[in-house]
Amino acid sequence: MPVIVLTLFLRLVCKLVELLEQAGESNNVRHTEQAQGSRDVLHTSTISYRTRDDSGDYDFRIEHRLDSTIRVYITGYPSEEAERSAPHRLTDMGRSYICWSKPIRSEEAALAVAAQWADNVQRYLKTGQGF
Repeated sequence: MPVIVLTLFLRLVCKLVELLEQAGESNNVRHTEQAQGSRDVLHTSTISYRTRDDSGDYDFRIEHRLDSTIRVYITGYPSEEAERSAPHRLTDMGRSYICWSKPIRSEEAALAVAAQWADNVQRYLKTGQGF
């Protein structure tokens, strides 16, 4: 029962964040265009991750932002099904990134988030078990 509640809560949080971002983009087009040019990013790195069960390879772009947070963008999926069906994603100017419940503040945390997300997506695709 607690897992179901947590899953529903995380889905709700992800949807709320997505709606707030969409509202911000539609209400402040000038800011969005400026952000697209600068993206408020200090620096980036890329990583590839093979899931623990060896069933999928994912690619990520780690973006360190001016507000001291990190976003983990998903740049490569192991299959069209994974790209189409993967849960817990938000979008920013057409790019998907991992929806996480807390701000990500270190490269190590970003790598752990990417790995956990990819492993959970593969489990979800195989079993339908949410996370």
